[in-house]
Amino acid sequence: MNSRRLLFSLSLACAVVTGLRAETRTGGPYQLHADHVGSGGGKAAGSIYIQDSTLGSIGGTSNADGMLSKVGYIAQLYEVVSLEITAAPATVDERGTRQLASTALLDDGTLLANLAGSTTWSVLSGPITGISSGGLASAGTVSENTLASVQGSWSGFSDTLDLTVLDIFDDRTPVSLAANLHTVFQGASSVEITLTRPSGEGPASVTLAASNGTNSAMPPFTGGVVGKDYQALNTVVQFAANELVKTQTVTLIPRTGKVPNIRFNVALNSPGPGATLGAITQAEIQILANDTTKPTLTLKTPAAGTVSSVLPVLLTGTVGDALGIERLEYSLNGSTPEDLMLGASTKATAIPFSAEIEPQEGANSLTLTAYDLRGNSTTLVRDFIFERRYVLTLLRNVPAGVAAEPDKAGTLALAAVPTKAASTLTKGPAPQTSHVVHGSQVTVTASAKTGHILSHWTGLPAGAQTLGNVVSFAMPEADVPGLTAVFVANPFPALVGTKKPVYQGLLEPDGMTPANNGTVGMVTGTLTPAKGTLSGKIWLDGKSTGFVAHLHGNGSVWFLVEKKLSTQFPFLGRSLEMSWSDDGLDMEVSGPAGTSEGVAKMPAYSKTQTVGAGLLDALGKQGYYTVALPAKEQSPAKDTDTYPQGTGYKTLTLLADGTFKLAGVLADGTKITAASYLVEGDEAAVFIQLPIPSTSAKDGSFSGMLVFDPANDDSDVSALDMRWYRPAVVEGTTVATQLYTAGWPDGVVLDAVGALYDKNLDFQTVLALGAPDVDGNAALIFKDGKLVTPPDLLVVPDINITLSKVAKIPATNKTFTLTLTQAKGAFNGTFTPNWTQENKTLPKFQGVVLQKGANKGGYGYFVSNRLTDLDPESGSVALKASSGL
Repeated sequence: MNSRRLLFSLSLACAVVTGLRAETRTGGPYQLHADHVGSGGGKAAGSIYIQDSTLGSIGGTSNADGMLSKVGYIAQLYEVVSLEITAAPATVDERGTRQLASTALLDDGTLLANLAGSTTWSVLSGPITGISSGGLASAGTVSENTLASVQGSWSGFSDTLDLTVLDIFDDRTPVSLAANLHTVFQGASSVEITLTRPSGEGPASVTLAASNGTNSAMPPFTGGVVGKDYQALNTVVQFAANELVKTQTVTLIPRTGKVPNIRFNVALNSPGPGATLGAITQAEIQILANDTTKPTLTLKTPAAGTVSSVLPVLLTGTVGDALGIERLEYSLNGSTPEDLMLGASTKATAIPFSAEIEPQEGANSLTLTAYDLRGNSTTLVRDFIFERRYVLTLLRNVPAGVAAEPDKAGTLALAAVPTKAASTLTKGPAPQTSHVVHGSQVTVTASAKTGHILSHWTGLPAGAQTLGNVVSFAMPEADVPGLTAVFVANPFPALVGTKKPVYQGLLEPDGMTPANNGTVGMVTGTLTPAKGTLSGKIWLDGKSTGFVAHLHGNGSVWFLVEKKLSTQFPFLGRSLEMSWSDDGLDMEVSGPAGTSEGVAKMPAYSKTQTVGAGLLDALGKQGYYTVALPAKEQSPAKDTDTYPQGTGYKTLTLLADGTFKLAGVLADGTKITAASYLVEGDEAAVFIQLPIPSTSAKDGSFSGMLVFDPANDDSDVSALDMRWYRPAVVEGTTVATQLYTAGWPDGVVLDAVGALYDKNLDFQTVLALGAPDVDGNAALIFKDGKLVTPPDLLVVPDINITLSKVAKIPATNKTFTLTLTQAKGAFNGTFTPNWTQENKTLPKFQGVVLQKGANKGGYGYFVSNRLTDLDPESGSVALKASSGL
């Protein structure tokens, strides 16, 4: 548009203008559109502008989209006087963007925002990488805040804008030395130092400076001096953009003649823009002296010949060179050479070295080569035979109280065959070790100390044999890492307490084993609490066999057999095994006849812990018992003439400490004696080996478990199915050898019933006989024993008993005799039988009297004695009141 202006003036009155209307105006170069917007106003358009505005309430100033309309004008024409390029703010982050604005300034001060895409943009300088047609400026990468200049052009006008590109990223790259060691030989005039950086779009700089070196004995070096060994260096190394490698020359001052090794240093510092210090900032420059002498090399181990050791094998020796060793390497059996680490030394000619190698079993060849700093070398070859050993580690698990001093609980000893196949066992509380040739025989012995016992072993190698406190095995082709002896505090003193340290228990066949004298027996033993050792006997098959055993803390029992410990004790073609617990010794005997089992228990009472008062007499010191052993039907059934039908008996004296002794006679006349004690539950095991008539062999037995119970109405002591075994005998001239010669090798069973006996009670009272009368108040009743049938019964009623005195009816009656012993509760006598072929000597009878409940009465036996009868039999006798017969 030309500089002409066309103005439409509107005079405004003070009154409110109503009905004001704007109309469309047109002209050659422009068109003015107006419409009602508020009170008036509209859109003005021309060839170079468009204006949307309002008139205001009457005609005041109106603004719209960057245009300014002044008061008093309904429409206006204007000229552009300049272009203004702006950005808010005038900064842009590196690698970021910033929106630029293009605005036309009109001659009346009105601002007009140019349409997007109507401005032409360009970068005048700086790190602006481009500007879009819409004015979006993009920044590049900078290493510091950097100024940039941009330009915008529109309709013949232009303007520039300075933008600051902000350094918000650390774009510096690390500059590093390529190596930390540079080596040259004596006489060299320079050394090249290489600097590198991994990337770099921009320039960078760093300072490289040289400094004097230091003296060292190992390796032997003299510190280099500036001006004497090298020229001063302190220079800035510049990297151009995208330049990654730079080389800097360090000038040396060559020296002739005999000189030492010399060293000095170079270092990077003071990184400039675009740089940081990298991984290697210092390097040593070594000037190696002239040298043609080879290093010295000595190998100590492995020695030549046979090497017997665990893996790894220690390789040791010394290497030396007056001007320094560069490296020492080794090769085993042709393998790729490996460097050996050198040890500390103050002498360059004697530097120790060591390493761990793993030779193969059999022949080996070891090659060592030493190199000095000038490359001179010495090679040594060592051939040897390797015999591999493995590590045997022995441990002790002990109570916490002695964990720091395990020797107080127990010690371990090691032996090997051959002797030298195992190294000496290390000492101390830590794990003990020995190096052992595989395949050699190893024995480890554990010895418990006072107050402790061995419990068990753990960590045993495959195939190991445990013999109590001794473990034996062939050393495997592998380490044995944790063979452990477990020691525990000795439990036996507390277990025994005040009781006698003894055990006893019956052996009886299991359900699959036939019962006979070879499968029924007893085990007794005496414990030594301080050591946990048991000295005992096993009574079986007519024999008694002694044994010694060790009780271990895990409940196992080990027998001493031929000076070695074993879990099995062999005897009579059988073996005994046991284990222990607080409840007693569990026993098992196995052999060709089958298996017998039982539990041997300790006493329940002692002198300080006495039995209950109900088991003792009124004085509380002891209890005297009379016990009857009546015959009973057998299962399976037996003919009654094949075993005694009489009632054997015994008397028993129980002391307050729970021990007792018994004596008596079985119904065939065999005398029995035994001693025993009460265990928990007031039970007592009884086992008696019985002699065979006319021989010294004890191939018979009588056994069972007595139960004491004063609460029972009819007895104080009883037993069910006591076992009685008697083998066949050779018939002889005595009654004993003629009585039941076939015996009962498969056994018969008897019950026992007894009661506490009060010697102050007379027989008349105990048996409730009533007053004496002409017919007598008592009777003897004989049964079986070859009495005439029927009914195998004989009654002798002609007896009066007053207190404990016997009166016959009549007094001259010689058909029987009867003696009563009140102090013992016993009776005995003779009677006239009713069988034929009577003997001039009357048969004898004997028995005991029970004083309790329904079992009150006299019980005993007799043996028939018919003339010329070689098969006598036993019958029963009873002493009762005659009333009711």
